[in-house]
This record gives sequence, structure tokens and C-alpha cells, in this order.
Amino acid sequence: MTDNRRVVDRISNHSVDLVFQVLEGSCDYELLYNGSIFRSTYDQVLSVAFADTILGLVKSGKAVDILLGGLGLGFPLAQILQFSGLRSVTVVEPDEAVLGWDRKYLNAGDSLDDERTRLIVANFTQYLDAEPTSFHGIGVDLDLGPTQVLREENRRAYSMSSLTRLASRLRSNGVLVIRSGEMDSAYRRALDEVFSEVGVREVEEVNSFGNLVKGVFYVARM
Repeated sequence: MTDNRRVVDRISNHSVDLVFQVLEGSCDYELLYNGSIFRSTYDQVLSVAFADTILGLVKSGKAVDILLGGLGLGFPLAQILQFSGLRSVTVVEPDEAVLGWDRKYLNAGDSLDDERTRLIVANFTQYLDAEPTSFHGIGVDLDLGPTQVLREENRRAYSMSSLTRLASRLRSNGVLVIRSGEMDSAYRRALDEVFSEVGVREVEEVNSFGNLVKGVFYVARM
């Protein structure tokens, strides 16, 4: 992997320094929140595994409605749109700039403009508070998980109140999948307090540079 990176665009406000950068001499990009790499194109195998985990646990085979908290670099959305039984996928992304970068540099226009895709530019927990719609599957793809929150406003997304709200947004037999970079026993216990069925899927994949990368997906049902 090259150590040379060039900033393509940058958005800064009171709460976040958002950077989109390219690895020189390659077609690989990184999305950074407050100086930490949040997602990258070379680790997209984990994003695909995250989407496949959601779809593999959805029990309905048709007219499936999915909610994604966070767009990232668009790989989970693209993977979910390949599901033949999908009716809709709602993506809640707080940063409009991310939509523009994915469209311009990652050729995500087809996914973003798909008639089944509904894009909401908003804070994820605020969306949950205001929107009563329920879903067959919900994927939370914010920060690097509950122990590695990169944006302070996302901390509430991992709170007990948000877990309760997420539970209320699941349809019968619906599944919640929360992406993390590492396992945290305290968070697992919090999930156990809200959901009747909780599990953890730990995945290891080889990224596009041939390196082993790991991810943790918390899985929960009512």
C-alpha cells in the first residue's frame, strides 16, 4: 500500500473534519472522520460482508424493506440492491458531501438513483426519533462501532434508548446488524437487555492489498 495520499476534498464544521482522499498511483480512496480512516475502497470486502449478513438473516423473501444508518463509500447499498426480493432501501447519511463524493469518484450514481433507494440526509438517531416506519432489516454502519466513536453526535446511536428505538423499528422476525471494528462485552450485554436473541459474527477477509482485515457484526432480533 502506498503511503502517499492526496486530499481530494475536505469539509469541516464545529463537529467533524470530513476528508476524502486518494492513494496516489491507484484508484483507491479513503473517507476520514476527524483524522481517522472510517472506510476505504481497499477494505470494501468488509462492507460487502456487512450487507450480506443483513440479507442472509432477513426471513422474508420478497418485498423486503431495509434501513441503512450511514452510506460510507456505498458498498453496502450496492450489495443490497442486488437482492432480488428487495422492495426498498432507505439510507440515512448525515453528510451530503459523502453522497457527492461517492457519485463523482466511485461511480455510485446507479445505486443512489435506483428507484428502490431512498436517501435521507440527516442524523441517524434523529431520523429514528421522527420516523415511525418499520423494516425487515436494519444495518448500523456508523463510526467504527460503540467503542470507537469518531463523531460525538453519533455516540447516542449506541445508547440504550437508541437500541430500544431500533427494536421498535423492526418488523416481526426483523434483524438488526451493527457493524464494529472490535468486540465489546459491555455492549453485547446492553443488546441482551433489549433483544431476545443476540449474536456476534466475527469475519476475516482479505482486502485488495492482500492483507487480512477483521470486522465484528452484532446481530439482534426481538
